[in-house]
Amino acid sequence: MAIGVGVVRQTILAVFLLLVGGDKRSQKRDIARARAMAWERQRMSEDTKFDAAEFLDSDDMIAEYLAAALEDGNPDVFIAALGDVAKARGMAKIAEVSGLGRESLYKALRPSSKLRYETVQKIVSALGVKLTVTTTRAA
Repeated sequence: MAIGVGVVRQTILAVFLLLVGGDKRSQKRDIARARAMAWERQRMSEDTKFDAAEFLDSDDMIAEYLAAALEDGNPDVFIAALGDVAKARGMAKIAEVSGLGRESLYKALRPSSKLRYETVQKIVSALGVKLTVTTTRAA
């Protein structure tokens, strides 16, 4: 689990202020309060993590999501979108249908991976979608 640097800095600052700013009589209470604050911030950062796979529950949603990712122009965005859809459909199932090993599928869908066209086609086919080409000029 990764916690953002900002959350860590805020927690450290809060703990520092609580421990330095108090007197000896309130030190135990301040330490307990600082621990509670740190735990709450960590819990909040875990609860707010966005997972696109949770919302990819229909074929139309998946097709729109992948189309939008392709329009971005950054290949990492499309690879991440393929990973989200594969996760929504079940990585083991997609690996089996595509003929890729599960580990190979995870490796292929890592950011900055250099996917071969053949691998993209296998994954896209296993996801039950197809890539199409249209003109950018007005007819």
